[in-house]
Amino acid sequence: MRGGLLICLCGLVLAATLISPAAQAEILDRIVATVNGEIITMKEINQRLVPVLKRSRVEDPEKINEIRRKILERLIENKLVLQEGKHLGVRIKGTEVDDAIERIKQANRVNQEQFEAELIRRGSNIQTVREDLRVELIKSKLINREIRSRIVVSAEQIDAYYREQGDKRELKPKVHVRNIVLAVPEEAPPSVVAKKQAWAEEILAEIKDGLDFAEAAAKYSEGSNAKDGGDLGLVGWDEMDNRIKAALEKLEPGQTTPPVRTAMGIQLFYLVERLDQDEEAVAKAKEKIRELLTRRMLKKKYIEWLEGLRSKALIKINF
Repeated sequence: MRGGLLICLCGLVLAATLISPAAQAEILDRIVATVNGEIITMKEINQRLVPVLKRSRVEDPEKINEIRRKILERLIENKLVLQEGKHLGVRIKGTEVDDAIERIKQANRVNQEQFEAELIRRGSNIQTVREDLRVELIKSKLINREIRSRIVVSAEQIDAYYREQGDKRELKPKVHVRNIVLAVPEEAPPSVVAKKQAWAEEILAEIKDGLDFAEAAAKYSEGSNAKDGGDLGLVGWDEMDNRIKAALEKLEPGQTTPPVRTAMGIQLFYLVERLDQDEEAVAKAKEKIRELLTRRMLKKKYIEWLEGLRSKALIKINF
C-alpha cells in the first residue's frame, strides 16, 4: 500500500505511546492544553507520535519534542474545527466516513482486511482513522461553506498569470494541414523523381477540378495517415521544414500547395486553417491556472480563518 495517501487523507493517526512504563504513571495523562475548556493530554500527543517517528526515524530528543509541538498545534486546530462545526451545525454521517474509507481502499487497491492490517502495522487502527477522517470531512465542509464560496478568481488575474508564467509554446502560431505523400527514396534516380512529380501534378489537377483533398489523400497518398485523409493536425509553424513553410505561407485556408520535394518524397499540402495560438491548449492552461490560483487563495484564506478562530478562543498551553 502506498503510505503517502493514507497519511495525507488521515493525518497523524493514533498509535502506541513511546513513554516508558515508569514515566507513564506520572505524565501520560498530563493536560498540556485546553481549547475553550476541552482538554488535550500528553497521552494524545504521544499516541500520535509513533507513526511520525516510524516514517522519519528521528532520534534526537529536541527534534522529537519539536514534532510533539507540531502535533499539539494540529490537535488544537482539530479542536477549533470541531467546535466551529458544532457551532454552525455541520454534521458528518457515518456513511460519509464509510465512503471516504472506501475511496482510500480503492486508491490503494486493497480490501478491508488488508487495509486494517496496514493500519496496525503503522501503529494505528480503523477507529482512529474514522475519527481523523471525520475531522477532515468537517473541515472540508467548513472550508466550502465559509471560505471557498467567497473566493473569486477573475479573468484578469488568470490572464496576468498566464502572460507572466504560462507556457509560451501555446502562443506560437500553428497551422492545421493535410498532406499527400508520394514516397521517393533520397537516392532515387532523376527518372523516378520525375515520374512521382508528374503523378503529384496529376493529383493536384484532380483536386483543382473538385476532388476533395481528404478523399485524394485516402486514394493516392502513401503516407501512414492516408486513411485519415492525410490529416496532420496542428503543427507548430516554427517546427516545420522551411520548404514546406515556403509553400504554405502564401496560401489561404482551403488551398493546396504545388508539389513539394521533402525528405519523405513528393508531397502536396492542404491548409485547413491558421491559428495565431492554440486556443484549445490556451483554454486548458488557463483552467489549470484558475485551479492553481484558487488553491493558493484557499490556503491563504483558510489560515486567516483559522487565526480568527484562535483569536476568539480561550487556549491555554502547558507543554
